[in-house]
Amino acid sequence: MATQFPTLKAAEYFAQPKSTTNPPQPFVKPVNPVTCPECSSSSFRLSRFRMKDLERLLLLQYPVRCRQCHRRLYAGLPLALMLLQAGRVRRERRSHEATR
Repeated sequence: MATQFPTLKAAEYFAQPKSTTNPPQPFVKPVNPVTCPECSSSSFRLSRFRMKDLERLLLLQYPVRCRQCHRRLYAGLPLALMLLQAGRVRRERRSHEATR
């Protein structure tokens, strides 16, 4: 004998109380896990690539520079790619504003 599952109409389905085990979370801006050892800032920009950085690039680390104290250090490639994208967006905004 086949088991019959109850069929619910749309109004009945949406009227049922929802589970509160996982309430929706508000959007939270991702936190930068890298901080400068000199000034504890988490604001960085990409630093110029030098030939001596090639070894670090093979370890998936890219040179970045602290915006506060200007210290040069290495961050993971995901952070560097995020900074690269942010720089592109900034340049596009500046060029767009200059053409107005």
